[in-house]
Parts: sequence; structure tokens; C-alpha cells
Amino acid sequence: MVDHLAYTHEAQLEAIIDYLSELNYHETTIRVNIDNELKPIFESDKENFPLIVREALHYLISESYKATNPDAIKEEISTKVWDIVYDYHIILETQNIRKMQDVRLSSSVQTFDVVILGVGAREGYNRKPLFVCPKGCAIFKESGGDRELPKVDDCPNHNLPMSIDSNRSYNDFIQKIVIQEQLTEAKNVSPIDYDARIVGDMVGDVFTGQKKRIMVAPRLLSKTGKSHSMEQKLLFDVISIADLNDDKRLYPSNKEVEEYRKAAESPDFFDKLIGSFAPHLIGGELDAVKKGLILALIGGSKIDEKRTDINVGLFGDPAAGKSSLLKECQMITHKSIYTSGRGSSAAGLTIGMVKRADGTMIAQAGILPLCDQGVALIDEFDKMDEFDRAGMHEAMEQQSVSIAKAGINLTLPARTTVIVAANPKYGRWDEALSIMENINLPPALVSRFDLRFRILDKPDDLADARKAAHILSKFREEKSTVFTRLQLLALINHAKTLKPQISVEASTMLQKFYVMFRKKDTGDIRIDPRTLDSLTRLSTAHAKLHFKDYVDTIDVNAAIELYKASLASFGIDLENQGEQTILFGNKHDLNKHETFWEVFAKCMDENQTVSKPDVLEMLGETRHFTRESARKFFDDMCRGVNQQLIEDVKGRFRRIDG
Repeated sequence: MVDHLAYTHEAQLEAIIDYLSELNYHETTIRVNIDNELKPIFESDKENFPLIVREALHYLISESYKATNPDAIKEEISTKVWDIVYDYHIILETQNIRKMQDVRLSSSVQTFDVVILGVGAREGYNRKPLFVCPKGCAIFKESGGDRELPKVDDCPNHNLPMSIDSNRSYNDFIQKIVIQEQLTEAKNVSPIDYDARIVGDMVGDVFTGQKKRIMVAPRLLSKTGKSHSMEQKLLFDVISIADLNDDKRLYPSNKEVEEYRKAAESPDFFDKLIGSFAPHLIGGELDAVKKGLILALIGGSKIDEKRTDINVGLFGDPAAGKSSLLKECQMITHKSIYTSGRGSSAAGLTIGMVKRADGTMIAQAGILPLCDQGVALIDEFDKMDEFDRAGMHEAMEQQSVSIAKAGINLTLPARTTVIVAANPKYGRWDEALSIMENINLPPALVSRFDLRFRILDKPDDLADARKAAHILSKFREEKSTVFTRLQLLALINHAKTLKPQISVEASTMLQKFYVMFRKKDTGDIRIDPRTLDSLTRLSTAHAKLHFKDYVDTIDVNAAIELYKASLASFGIDLENQGEQTILFGNKHDLNKHETFWEVFAKCMDENQTVSKPDVLEMLGETRHFTRESARKFFDDMCRGVNQQLIEDVKGRFRRIDG
């Protein structure tokens, strides 16, 4: 039994011309549905179908050109029209979409929804080579569907070998890409990837990190150096490629929006959201953390070139619920990736060069660009190598990742909300150490978090009994919440679309707070210009959550109180002069780090710089230091991963603001 009918080339061309004549083929993007009347034509020659469509376009445009230019020479018309035709983007559309994991080698053409994981360099290939013999005979040969060079016998007229005339051949671009199945379709959250090739107009339309719907023809090619091996590698030749709608978000209905808007007018609206977010985690100290995470998932509004995403860092003891909070964020976001810092490299997070099996190098996107306009959740952030973490500085502030390596200079967008969880340097939080000594991250990186929370696991009879009862109750009955995860997802997605403006009163209140608390001594976590940006984003997110057209003083106050709560989690009280030493008990029982900063503050001039000899002399008079140990401690503060001092041109030192 024949699977499909056989059509002559003329019959194929005639059917496609009839189909295209009913479309607006003057648009440079042509969408051809292959599920309807053209299905038999497509089935008769799947892999060359786009070329036949271009030939049909050439005929239609040529006829139109002849009508307006009756005196034009036929060859000139043909050449001009071919130049026009190859600027068209032909998209083949079908409802038969298959998961990449279900690829079949027996079927010549299949359609998948994929993510572009990597893009190689552009190369050229002979789309329609011209073969000539020494006597001047010339024959054009179309490259087959496999894009391999066609074989040509000796010249039929002179029985002489024929060679390619590259100058007169029809050439085109070809580019290797790496495609990966979407994370939501992957088995066990382990997406597979394949090599593929694109040609012609598709080459300029594919970039790393994009989501595409592609129609491919699988190829089995012999492995390099093993031409007689039974093992073969799989390569996809892309026939058609189209943008995939990346905004498949769950949005509330108009009726639900009105219900949310009405609920937002209630004073306990935010409390209800907190109770529905990670309901298995309770404790008053987690309420502020949950508020911060919800606002981070919503984000701020675009102002100039400043980032809108809110980054959050969770630091503290193991088993305090940090990982569970990250997992909860993943469940109520439309686009997110959860990873562990222990197994993540700089290339895996940002962008790196990958050597393919054929020896070529290709740029491959990491988690941050793949999560563009989404959320990157990184657990065990403290387990990452110092060099790998350094690659995140650009992504967390400039919201892009760049690479200049192996002849490739590439910058990808990474408009990504970054939420991390990290344990202290020595496993549990050590009250005898400073904040930065516990966190063990560079100050410049810590400053890129809009909110930082310390979550401790301290014994407390009443709190522990309450938590234990809450955990055990889950085994007896199903706990209900005001909002389901789907409702939270829809609410957050809708809130992200709102664009409230900042009122004059709100702006004045932000400025007043910033000026008032700018000079407060908050130790390692300083109030700097980035703090003002963070408070603006948090205020805007709060206004979005409450369906407001303008950010008012209520939103600003909520953002300020949340920021104060994040500092309070580290023992920093802004209202009581923000002494970081509150974190360590009696001010007269300071450790070495605290003693250093107290001396540093006493030695500062009006420019907030110090003289090294003055600091060393005063440190040598304290019980923690000798003159030599003070010198070593000072030098350590000027270098390394935890560098906190920088020398100016006058030889004086100041703190690094990050």
C-alpha cells in the first residue's frame, strides 16, 4: 500500500501556486498550512517542500513584475525575483506537534517545541551548485534534502569530468545550532538536546535562549573516523522554524481580577497571601521572608535602564526551610529553573563555550539567560566556587551575560530574578563572627541582593511545639489555604503586567528615608544608592499586588518596613542607631572584626577615608591586636574574596560600597 500519492514537480508547483495566490504573498513572512489541501503535496516531497514554495513565489512575483515591466528581459527578471524570494521567511504550520523525546527515525519530518541552547558560527554551502566541464558545458544541480553536495557524472556532451563553479553557483548560509526540549516536557526534569542545521533566511533569525517551533528531518550520519561503524550520530535538518509564544502564562479571568482587586482592599490581604505561600512553613520570623519572596516574583516597573527584578538572598542554618521556600517559588512561577550551587559552574549559570563532537566550538546559554524574564533559584549558593560566582555580577545588575572567547563575542539578555539560599561558612551561624564572615560572599555580590534575610534554627520551647504540631497535623488532615498555588500563580502573573507610576509623595518619602538612614552604622550591610533602587522596586511591587495605578506612601512604608525586617533578621536595628554590635551582645565584648571597624570609624576623616598608620597604631592598643597582627588583618581586608577596603590615589583607604 502506498503511503502517499506521487506528484510530478509541475503538479506540485501548480498546487502551491494556487494556494499562495489566495494569500497576501507580498508579506515577507509566508505561513503555509500543511494539514489541509497541501498535505498530499507536502507528503510527496517533504524535505524539498520549502524550496518548491519559493519556486512558486518566484513564479507569482515574476508574473506580477512582467505585468508592470513588459520590456524587461526574462533573465533579468528571474535574477531580480530570486533575490526577492530568498528574503522571504517561509513557515510551515501543522497541528501535529511531537515531544522531542518521542522522535522517530522512521519518519522523515517531525515538529517539536524547543529551546535554542547554542548557536554556532555562520558558514556557507552550495544550495544550487553549477557544474561545468572544460569545454564550457554547464549544469545546475539542486542539493538534496540532506543538504549534501549532489553527485554529477561526466559531461554528457564531451565525456569529461565536471567541477563546481562557485562564483556562479547559488550559495547560502548554513549554521549549526543546539536544540533542547522544553523543561516542562522533559522526563525527570532532564531535558535532552540534539544538534541541528539551519539554512537561508533562518540563519539570521535564531539566537541562544529563544523558544522556537521547528520542523525537522532527522539524519543519521556516520561518526567521524568511523565510516564503517554501525553506530551513527543523529542530526536534524531544520525545514521550517517559527517563534514560539513564550508567554503561555496562567492569567485570571476578568471576574477573578475583580475578586482579587476587592480582596486587596482588605487590610489582611497580604497576610492571607503569606498563609497560602509555603503553608507547611510557619513561624513569625518567616512572614517577612515570604513577603519579600512574593514581591520579588512580581518585580518592579521599568525606570530608565535600571533593572526591575528583585533579587533575594536567604542565609542561615540548615533545616530552616530555605530550600523549601525556593521550591515554593518555583511552583508559582511560569518560568523558572531550580539548581544547586554545588553542581553549577560559571558557564552553566551564564554562558559558555562547548566543544561539540565534531570538534567545533559553540556558545551555549546557561540558566540565567534561559530564565530571561523568569526566575533563577539557586540553592547551596555558598557551595559554588569563587570564580563561578564572579560570573553573576553582570547578570544580577546589568541583566545580561557576555562572553568573548574562541572568536565569539556574544551578549545575551538575562532579565532574571535571582533568589538564592546559602548556609553559613561553618555550617551554622556563628554569633562570634561578623555578618560577612558568616555569609562568606564578596561584598560586591551581596550588595546586588535587594533583600537579605538571616534564618536561624534556635531552640525555643513554645515555637518548637507549635511547629511540631503543625507538621504532625499534615499527616492527619489536609490543610486548606485561602489561595491555591494556581490562584497565586495567576495573581502574580497579572500583577506583573501592571505599571503603576510613583507619586510625588511616595518619592519624597523614599528620599527622606534614604537621607535619614544613609549615615547609620549598619556594619557589613550598608545603606547605599542601590538600597534606594531596591526600595523603589519593592514599593512598586507592593503597589502592583494591590492593583494600584500609583505607588503611594502606604506602599513605600510597607517596603521600608520589609527592608528594616530584613536588617533586623541580622540583629541590625535602624531605629536604635543600627549598631551591628547588637548582633553580638555586649558592646564592650567585641570580637576582632568588630574592633577593627570601631577603630576604623574613629579614624575616618570627612571623606570617610583613613590613614593606615593611624588605624594600625590604635588597633595595636586593643586587646585583640598587636602591631604586627593589626598590619596583617588590615592587609587581608584589602584583598581576596572578602575585600572590604580600597586605596585611593592619596594612599588613604575607604570601605568598598560594592
